[in-house]
Amino acid sequence: MAQRGRFLVWFAEEDDTLHILDFKTGHSDFDRRQGYIYLLAASYWYPQQKAVASFYNLENGKWSEPISATYNTLKAFQIELALIAQRHQEDLRRYRKNSADFSQIFPQNPGVSCRYCPFNSICEFTISEVST
Repeated sequence: MAQRGRFLVWFAEEDDTLHILDFKTGHSDFDRRQGYIYLLAASYWYPQQKAVASFYNLENGKWSEPISATYNTLKAFQIELALIAQRHQEDLRRYRKNSADFSQIFPQNPGVSCRYCPFNSICEFTISEVST
């Protein structure tokens, strides 16, 4: 089974802006939503600090544009994450009541990412040939 690592660096720019840099490998796309989550975390840990997030792919040498967020954007992400967490907790309660309903509570979502999943050799929902 393939091992995966995470490499995230937080550092101060010359102007004291907090910069959160996420290193990617392989076919990882840059997802602005992930950058906003990092910025939301930074707003909790360093509430008075200006922050940006960016991504760098170690294999192809590509940088993302720096991502910044307004207070309103971060608030919207905070609300959305809270709603997702509430729905997940409800799903967990349903599962604990009847584990046989697992596939209805947590439906599969096969797609391109199945190619890179470490469980694709044992997953009945893996799509071996997915068009890109």
